[in-house]
Amino acid sequence: MYAYLSGKITEIYQEQVFLEVNNIAYAVNVGKNLQEKWQKELAAGQTLEVKIYTTLIVREDAQMLYGFADRQSKQLFELLLSIPRFGAKLSLAVVDNIKAENLLACVLTQDTKELVKIKGLGAKVAQRLLLELNNKLNKLQAASGDVKITESSHNSGETCDLPSSLREPASDLTADKLSKSPAKQKYDDLLAALMVLNFSLHESKQMLKLSFRPELTLEENLRLALQTR
Repeated sequence: MYAYLSGKITEIYQEQVFLEVNNIAYAVNVGKNLQEKWQKELAAGQTLEVKIYTTLIVREDAQMLYGFADRQSKQLFELLLSIPRFGAKLSLAVVDNIKAENLLACVLTQDTKELVKIKGLGAKVAQRLLLELNNKLNKLQAASGDVKITESSHNSGETCDLPSSLREPASDLTADKLSKSPAKQKYDDLLAALMVLNFSLHESKQMLKLSFRPELTLEENLRLALQTR
């Protein structure tokens, strides 16, 4: 119903901010971290003119408006809501506590360490979340860019520029041998992951040129690559 609302935050109460738009105040549920950020600015006497991207949830007993600082967070929230038994409160907590690119890295590596730090998200629920999102990678791209990487494009056979440490003599570089190389496969997986995160093919190759270490895990390499930006 509402894509976003632009106005002035006049009050912050419990888990809601009151956003005044044309003399009408909307009660918008926001994440704790975002709420605290705006609370500090309001306490400092700043006038908070903001645009809040919103999602309206209609229940039998209430209509709840949820707000986010950017469109990507709103899209991620709505994606999380599509997961069975994953409600609005928990979805809001995830969006409020982890960046989209970090969540995507967790999904690609099936690592729950960052997720279990979120209040209310236990190990079993975190594992289920990763499994569910693993089947929604093309939708996750909406929270980090417009590049879509599918399984077929991931394994399309596109030539990748390997770091010099992985290169072999030209006589040994057969397609069959490369396809069986664990380091080559790991490199290709990382290249695809970075492109899902909205880096161009050129940018992704440059990042891996600076950071790729075949002895490290996929997750460790992904974190190193992101640190080069």
